[in-house]
Amino acid sequence: MTKINNGEWRLLEELIGKTSEDESRINDTNIAQPALFAIQVGLAALLVSWNIYPSTIVSHSAGDQAAAFVAGRLTLQEAVRVVYHRSRLQNRNTRQGGRMLAVSMSEEEVQNKLLKGIEHLVCIAVINSPRSVTLSGDEKVIDELQQTLSTFYPNVFKARLRIENAFHSYQMDRFDIEKEMLSSLQDIQGLPLKDSQLMFNLKCAEANLYSSVTGNKLSDQIPVDAHYWWSNVRQCVRFHDAMASIQQHDAPSVFLELSPHPILATSIRECYQSTNNQPLILPTLKRKENEQITLLTSLAQLTTSSHVWQQYFQTRDILPIIDNEQLFDNFPLYAFDLSSCWYESKDSVITCLANRIPIHPLLGVRQRTGQTSATWKSLININLPQYAYLKDHRIQGAVLFPVVAYLELVTAAYHQLFLSSDNKQSSLVLKEIKFVKALSLNEHELKEVFTQILIPVRQWFVYSRPWTSAGSDNMHSSGMASVDVVDSFIDPETLNQYSLREFTLHAHGHIEMDGVRQKLITSLSTCPTYNVWSTTDVNSVYTHLSTRGYQYGPSFRNIRSLCGTTSTVTAQIDSNLDPIIDLSCYHLLHPTVLDTFLHPSLLLLPGVDTTFLPVSIHKFVAMIQVNTSHSNIEACGKYHDVVCGLSQERTYTGDLLVLSSDDTTINEPMFIFEGLVTQQVQGTQSGRWTLEKSIFDKLNAAVDLPNVDRCEQLDTIMKDYCMERIWMDSPIITSIVDLLPSLNQIRHDRINVVSNQDLTDSVESFNELAACYAQLSIKDLDRNLVHSQYCALLNACNSLVTILHERITLYSTQLHLRQLFDHFPRLKSLLTLLDTYGSRLKDVFAGQQNSLDVFLDSNETE
Repeated sequence: MTKINNGEWRLLEELIGKTSEDESRINDTNIAQPALFAIQVGLAALLVSWNIYPSTIVSHSAGDQAAAFVAGRLTLQEAVRVVYHRSRLQNRNTRQGGRMLAVSMSEEEVQNKLLKGIEHLVCIAVINSPRSVTLSGDEKVIDELQQTLSTFYPNVFKARLRIENAFHSYQMDRFDIEKEMLSSLQDIQGLPLKDSQLMFNLKCAEANLYSSVTGNKLSDQIPVDAHYWWSNVRQCVRFHDAMASIQQHDAPSVFLELSPHPILATSIRECYQSTNNQPLILPTLKRKENEQITLLTSLAQLTTSSHVWQQYFQTRDILPIIDNEQLFDNFPLYAFDLSSCWYESKDSVITCLANRIPIHPLLGVRQRTGQTSATWKSLININLPQYAYLKDHRIQGAVLFPVVAYLELVTAAYHQLFLSSDNKQSSLVLKEIKFVKALSLNEHELKEVFTQILIPVRQWFVYSRPWTSAGSDNMHSSGMASVDVVDSFIDPETLNQYSLREFTLHAHGHIEMDGVRQKLITSLSTCPTYNVWSTTDVNSVYTHLSTRGYQYGPSFRNIRSLCGTTSTVTAQIDSNLDPIIDLSCYHLLHPTVLDTFLHPSLLLLPGVDTTFLPVSIHKFVAMIQVNTSHSNIEACGKYHDVVCGLSQERTYTGDLLVLSSDDTTINEPMFIFEGLVTQQVQGTQSGRWTLEKSIFDKLNAAVDLPNVDRCEQLDTIMKDYCMERIWMDSPIITSIVDLLPSLNQIRHDRINVVSNQDLTDSVESFNELAACYAQLSIKDLDRNLVHSQYCALLNACNSLVTILHERITLYSTQLHLRQLFDHFPRLKSLLTLLDTYGSRLKDVFAGQQNSLDVFLDSNETE
């Protein structure tokens, strides 16, 4: 292909060499058709390598080229020439005012209901099945037809194709496409090849070949020459006829569609609806789905033959299931893949790159990156003992990485970068913290968590990817290359959308390094000293949180007692972490305790079964020297607004102050959360857990808590458990006269002229529309067949036609009717009545339908 197009573009580069969809030209006709040919031939070759051969080959439009090559009618060089010239010449008509529209109608219906009078502007380009056609032609008319279908046939499926071309229509007659195609392909004979060396495969050449150009089986005497390919470009695709011919002669039991995405499965099923035989229809590839899984699934449904499966396993390189350290990856099998591949085990890379410092349990190992950024990577496996506590952090049934753990990650990274033994900095400040997306963990998938600090701009990011993702631009199925890390992402939006390596951004923010102890400027300074509620029943507290979606396990249940008002709360926290082995590695506190600081504030939020999660923090202040041996920790939270009575759909902003209150130190600040914003989780709510508890259990669990709206539960109790007497007045009517207005009312009521303004304005338009139907009904009408009872109606139609000054078609009449629908929406019923009768008036004149049946048999006129 590169040779014939003189190096203008390279097929592999267009297929797999583009880094983004914006750069891709795969939708351009001159690129798309060669790419389709390559994929179809490649799939056919793959199936042949597994001893899978076709007995019947049927093609569709651009697929005719690959079909002719596989069926032994063209050599590879001839097929590439056909593909190149066909796509090149058709591309001349791209973006030249042509579009295509798929419609779920029969060929006859489309001709009678849509295309009468506009056949020169729109053609039937494709007939896929008895109920599926594609129209092609002038873009303006295609748009109008789509609107007509939406107005008059709303239940009919219609969809515009994304291509900006009018294939298989009169537009192909432009730009010398026919002349140049016949000239470029004039030496191609297109008869069955005699030399097996020139064939795609000898067994494939023995298959019966059916053409969507002719709609029949192609005999050996019918050449696929230049004239055949011009017919392929210009004429209608008769896939339905080809399928009917297959049913008559071959009747295959399985259809395997060779394409980047299955598009003909529905049409094939519709072609078989009238028969008792329903074949198995399988795809080879599906868009945005794993190629190997899709193909292997179809292969498993296709055959159980040992002859096929033995060949399949012989062509696949299956590595034994042994220890990861013993795996050795094979180099790429494709000769055209010239990208560099660096294979190195993870242990080797970690040994080479790791700094000689203690490894933080969550932060992991620092990677080799640019001098302006620092990146750490860790592998989170909740099946291991050191991460098992994370299983206790469940929100709405899912194990989520605690948001406060992101703060621990950044603090640990900051310590490694900037703090030394002689550093006198007393506090660390993180500002403008955003929690973008929750990090979900499960037992069946490991997650690589990356922490990155951009040193010049004092920004930090935390993102992750599944451990099984490939990483980097190099290809390797296991192991990790030294460059297997993204150097820097200045723009968080770019990082969040970066999906090539399956990275997901979870949190980001700024670091403030001023070395000055932060002042406690929070709204907590105005907290009232009195309490309106208190509780020491911790089990009830966490039962209430569970009904709201917070299914905290034992590791995260560290509240001792609570007290507060409707917008403030103070909690005593249990900080006994003796069972934790690696506690000294954490720079703040252990995530189980840090996360507990947020729990008391959640109890103030309204609702019984709603879930709120932190989405941002304006400022987080941590004292550098945090004493993890504090036995008593107090968390004080306050919301900026009065919480009670506010909408449950909004966000809530508050402050949180964490203090130590040991015997030796009084009210020593440990952490400050300023501007902590929580927001209700959208989508799945926690109601699925509330179903397990009765309404009385829910009320008992929240009896000591503020801001709990109990109206819903009380209404339910009143409705389900209490009886209410209801009286209804029902008037007794003894005479139908009582339902009619009095004579005095009728005498004094006046006709409202304004309400009939539409009728007044529409008279002329209605007459024009009636004249359109009249002209359609008497056109080519044999007046000798008109019954005498309709003579007066026929004369009226002749009189109406005289007000028209232009030629009328069904298409123009439908456009006129649609305009009246838009202009007089309140008269739609009258317009529908006029259309129902007018469109069948000719049948009434010809005696093919009774005028009364027109109304009685129509749902529109009921």
